[in-house]
Amino acid sequence: SAGKLAPARRDYADEFFNYVDVKGWDVPTGGFPADKNGGGPDAYGYYWLDSDEPGGPTFSWEVPSGGAIDIVDSLSDDNYSGPYALGFDFDYYGVDYDQIYIGSNGIIGFSSTDMASRFKTSIPSSSTPNNMLAWLWDDLNPDDADNPGAHVYIDSSGGRCVVSFIDYPEYSALPGEVVTAQVILEPSGLIRYQYLTIASGFDILSCAVGIENVDGSDGLEVAFATSYLHDALAVEFYPPATWISADLSSGELASGESDTITISFNAGDLEDAVEMATEVHARFPIITQKDWEISKKYQVFATPYAFVVDETGTIASKGIAGTPQYLRNVLTGAGNRKKAHHEDASENGSTVESKSENSRSSMEMTHV
Repeated sequence: SAGKLAPARRDYADEFFNYVDVKGWDVPTGGFPADKNGGGPDAYGYYWLDSDEPGGPTFSWEVPSGGAIDIVDSLSDDNYSGPYALGFDFDYYGVDYDQIYIGSNGIIGFSSTDMASRFKTSIPSSSTPNNMLAWLWDDLNPDDADNPGAHVYIDSSGGRCVVSFIDYPEYSALPGEVVTAQVILEPSGLIRYQYLTIASGFDILSCAVGIENVDGSDGLEVAFATSYLHDALAVEFYPPATWISADLSSGELASGESDTITISFNAGDLEDAVEMATEVHARFPIITQKDWEISKKYQVFATPYAFVVDETGTIASKGIAGTPQYLRNVLTGAGNRKKAHHEDASENGSTVESKSENSRSSMEMTHV
């Protein structure tokens, strides 16, 4: 349902896992309903949204480029291959990785331990494999005799890594029972799963979808053993904003009530700030969080906040709050800032007060 978040993890009764796992059987089923279009945050700060959510990510299939390599011949039933270079450092749960492993059963790992596993489970779990991206964790088989046209393309030619699974069969599939999906890793830490087509006979009721950290102590479960996946679906996993932290991450306010949240800023690496400023044609390094609509709807700290830092990395101006358009105007030096700020506050039905003292700021949000 729109506007509500699923929990990061779910507690399953012990009896749920009391089944015999026989290769080729579609078990288990009957997991928690996947009736939300977003979820989290987990303990580290990741959260997710899908393209069924108004204002969520837009499904946009990435066609493998001429620079992509097809690694399907290195995969078979219940195996993995790799490592494969990402082409950049990717921060995943606070650790930088520059390579990945591809498991044949619908998982991508940042380490190789048990990456051949078909024994999907709820996420997160301390049982291996861990440190993975479960785009469709189930008993799959790229070597299926009735579906010989599978491809797995890895494309790192465009400054990010896109792994595309084309006409990819499940184990013991009938002809045509295949999925076409992809996983996209951005240097920013953003993760996107995209599902172009899923054949009607392809089992999607006993798979696991989510992300999990290095030891299985943290992660996000999007769906497990339940109906969720469909054609033209995008699921994005957003990393926490490492340059911003707050002393309160969740809560509820009745109409007319207010609370004060203390937010700490870290100007971060000056080189990154300069690069960001260049991208928006600003005269100073800029740090900004862009997902204002997400912040309003879910009260997670993807806050509509920007500030300017000088050449030493020190905050040189007061914080600025507002809609994406307002922030864009500030970053490009366009528009009347005071007028825009006032109009944004009225339009959003909330007031935001900010003050800057060194690298700390307080924001008061009133829900009306």
